Amino acid sequence: MDFFNIQNFSLFFSYIRRRLYATFYSLGLLIVIFFFRKHAADNDRKMSSLQELVNNLSSSDVREQALFELSKRTELFDDLAILLWTTPTVMTALLQEIIAIYPDLSNEALTLAQSNKVCNVLALFQCVASHPATRMPFMSAQMPIYVYPLLNTRFKSKPFEYLRLASVGVIGGLVKVDDTEVISFLTSTEVMPMCLCTMEVGSELTKTVEFPDS
Repeated sequence: MDFFNIQNFSLFFSYIRRRLYATFYSLGLLIVIFFFRKHAADNDRKMSSLQELVNNLSSSDVREQALFELSKRTELFDDLAILLWTTPTVMTALLQEIIAIYPDLSNEALTLAQSNKVCNVLALFQCVASHPATRMPFMSAQMPIYVYPLLNTRFKSKPFEYLRLASVGVIGGLVKVDDTEVISFLTSTEVMPMCLCTMEVGSELTKTVEFPDS
């Protein structure tokens, strides 16, 4: 009688253990699925927010705020460069901001607010220039040439210094990888004399950014 009781208890215990294992496994699976879906939903929301900011670049009314927000996220989203390049009218809007500042490059009236706005544009240019999927289209469209006038300034005030630094960042984005096509393009467009000009008039920070190994 005791033998059968022990055997029944053992079977019952095994049954309970199997049920517990199955329950915990199912619970664990549900938790994993929940967090996976939550993560996916969070990513969808972030991408939706990112796309909205990129779209806002096409509107002059909200462009400045969009520039500020996006310039802080250039290293957080791998696909930002692709969004910038493929969203209609966005690159044109960014170019307009750069070209609009050209008349103020010939005098020291350039304000810090103007400089900061264009620096945010240049941060997005750098993002596009450094991404493997957009680097060559960016270069083929001759986009870096629009940055050259910003490099070729000689005023030493902070607004001009920041512009030169941000412009060097765009060129640096292009040469992140050893690509003969990029080097050939930069050589043919004579960017080196402009970088040397930046060295002559820039602060120690500019010189360090341009020649980090010196």
